[in-house]
Amino acid sequence: MATFKEDLSNDLDETFFNKSEFAEDAGTCIYYPAAGGSYEVAVIFDNEFETVDPDSGERVISRQPVARINENDLQAAVKPGDEIEVRGVRYKVIEPQYDGVGTVLCLLHEKV
Repeated sequence: MATFKEDLSNDLDETFFNKSEFAEDAGTCIYYPAAGGSYEVAVIFDNEFETVDPDSGERVISRQPVARINENDLQAAVKPGDEIEVRGVRYKVIEPQYDGVGTVLCLLHEKV
């Protein structure tokens, strides 16, 4: 019997980061570590980001783009200053937020 962690990893790979389900199409997402090089990653991309204000408890919706990346696709930890290209647009990673269950949410800023 699989462990919870194994089941979760399987769900991430087969459903959420499956390019025919939620993830961006193959070849459209390229990760550029600040240290150099580049490689393809599967991401779930969203131009609208919703969160909760910790002081008021109210929903906050912004136009800040975010990309959720499967940690298994990464060759090294995501760092501020790394870049990612999604749908032909290049973004700078402002803040990576690791969720502890296998993905990292990257708050992005479009490069101009």
